[in-house]
Amino acid sequence: MVRIRITVLKTFDTKEIYGNNMPELPSGWSTTCPRLKAGDVFVSEDGAFPQGFCSWAFADIQRDLTLVRFNCGFPGMPRGVIYSACTDGLRPVLFKIERLTE
Repeated sequence: MVRIRITVLKTFDTKEIYGNNMPELPSGWSTTCPRLKAGDVFVSEDGAFPQGFCSWAFADIQRDLTLVRFNCGFPGMPRGVIYSACTDGLRPVLFKIERLTE
């Protein structure tokens, strides 16, 4: 079994991205991700969806999760570690994805 740690590094506020040109959000929407907070840690076993994780973010990082699962990497980065992001254009989230088992 391959275990992979997904750590939330940063959540962005819509105001950080758009400044004074902020788009109108639907009534009741948070300006930051309502599901994930910086410092949250999740563990995926064999690439499975971790309990409590955001399904939108999981779909976005699944390719990178698979690369880490098979101990691949990018030039200049240590094997088994990738930084990735959720593609929510209003409230993106940054992740560190690390292989825990050999």
